[in-house]
Amino acid sequence: MLDLRWNNIWGSIPESLGEMTRLESLLLSGNELSGEMPWTVGSIQTLKCLDLSNNQLWGDIPSTLGELQSLESLGLQHNQLTGAVPQALAQVGSLRRLILNNNSLTGIVPTGFGQMSPGMHVRIDNNPTRFENFANLDSLSLEETDIPSMGTYIHNLTGGKTPRRPTGVSRHRARCVLRACEAGCRARSLQGCI
Repeated sequence: MLDLRWNNIWGSIPESLGEMTRLESLLLSGNELSGEMPWTVGSIQTLKCLDLSNNQLWGDIPSTLGELQSLESLGLQHNQLTGAVPQALAQVGSLRRLILNNNSLTGIVPTGFGQMSPGMHVRIDNNPTRFENFANLDSLSLEETDIPSMGTYIHNLTGGKTPRRPTGVSRHRARCVLRACEAGCRARSLQGCI
């Protein structure tokens, strides 16, 4: 484990970090790290927890993170990350926690996250992203997300079922935590989902 959280470390994350091939947890949150995430982090095959939140990282999330087949928790919130969430991340079967809120991520969040086994927690609020068919998620936070047509997205989130009776969600024993009232959602449209 490498735990250097909240130490006022500044500069970029060195690519040589990928040479720490036995590392299970990399915790660098709450520093002043900037620049792009090095693609070499995807070389740390033993990594289970990666927390780079609360820094000043920018650029795309490296698709090489999809090679981390032991990864259980990924926290990249409160950075300046852009681009789409890589499809490769949805292929990480061990991933149970994906926290990406408060970035500038765009595009459609890969539907593979919603098709993972129940227990997956995704937080991606405060990003201009789109969501489709997340019926298997344990929780999904959309708080303060700029979504122009919330009804359409709730319809897609519940597997195409009517928002008042989201049978796709209950069939998979999932719990939708949709906190999107600021995006124009009404509590009555979420009955049976929360």
